[in-house]
Amino acid sequence: MTHPLLQALPVGERYATRSKPAMVRVSHVIEDVLLRERLPARLYSGFQRLSLFLPEVGRYRRLAQSCQRVVVWGIADAEVPPIPNVTIVPLLPEDPLARAWFVVAVHPAYTSALVTADISGLPATGPLRDFEGAWTFDLGAVTAVERALAVPLGLACPAVEPSRDEMVIQLRHAEQAAGSLGRYLERSLAREREASAGRERLSRMIVHDLRGPLTFIGGISELLLDGAFGDMTKEQSGHIKSLIAQSTAMNDLIGDVLETYRMESGRVQADVSDVALEDMLGNLAQSSGLGDRLHIEIARDAAAVRADPRLLGRVLTNLLANARKYGGRGNVRLTSVRAGGTVAISVADEGSGIPEEALPHVFQPLRQGANAGPSTGAGLGLAFVRLAVQAMGGRVTAANQSSGGAQLTIELPAPT
Repeated sequence: MTHPLLQALPVGERYATRSKPAMVRVSHVIEDVLLRERLPARLYSGFQRLSLFLPEVGRYRRLAQSCQRVVVWGIADAEVPPIPNVTIVPLLPEDPLARAWFVVAVHPAYTSALVTADISGLPATGPLRDFEGAWTFDLGAVTAVERALAVPLGLACPAVEPSRDEMVIQLRHAEQAAGSLGRYLERSLAREREASAGRERLSRMIVHDLRGPLTFIGGISELLLDGAFGDMTKEQSGHIKSLIAQSTAMNDLIGDVLETYRMESGRVQADVSDVALEDMLGNLAQSSGLGDRLHIEIARDAAAVRADPRLLGRVLTNLLANARKYGGRGNVRLTSVRAGGTVAISVADEGSGIPEEALPHVFQPLRQGANAGPSTGAGLGLAFVRLAVQAMGGRVTAANQSSGGAQLTIELPAPT
């Protein structure tokens, strides 16, 4: 749900921002203008935890030399030394301000605000919290934010009524700060593209270096299992079958790594067409390793979807593999139902379900829940599922069933 103060920011006057590093940079843009111009503004600055404020003490000492008021607050996890002209407000983790982050500078000549809300769903002290917010220069919106902050912080909030000349100055400062942020975002995008290209080059090397030996191991194992080098005992055959399964799983993991990076860089285009589900799901049932524990139900009006057959096959293979890993020895239901203009395909197991704290992150790469064991994989399968389904114009969700077990559902367009 959008934070009430975020709702107050006009869309036409704001710059969207996401993630902590970007917000730190935006905060510094606002503060740098105050330091450079030595404007007697009122500055309000929030931190996740007061320990994160400590490296910034020098900056705020300088800001306090010219600002009328500097107020800093955060969760009280560290003792902050007294700073002249800076008010430190320690918060408890359950305080509503601990769920949001504000940097507000108010002066007739320069008015700006970075207002963000925590969207991670993690505890206020969690190290992996994710934020989303907006940066605005709208004087009315900034003043409203300042007044809203003044109430929980117990501060007086004087009104600001700028003149026409002061508004012209405000626009000039806004243009300068926006230009600085724009240049930073361009540099960040260039660095991210370069890093993404480097990751893909590394992925290609991994694929080249590992797939050759794995193919050799799999081929020799198949020959051994077929008796090409003599008869084997039942125990030996069992070991060879395990070796084949492990080499196949490693090949699948390598493919997930490569395809995930390709999708993140936007270089995989889905070739969407009408796909009949009955034959595809039948073939997947045979290769799923679930045997008679897998039950497939296809509604008559949900027997086809608009999808890329190759991507859809891999998505469903990953979902069934996930159910096999975490679903215990219970049954697995694969269902297809029509919902308006979409077809929902669900894979539900009878395991222990997904830990509640892991639900918001289950489709992020390299993230696993507390129920992940030592041999459950690298956490790329569901990240691939999310990217592949999005490439096909659909969406994927995860939930726990009231009767127990997890249910993962992909929604794709129905044929017209």
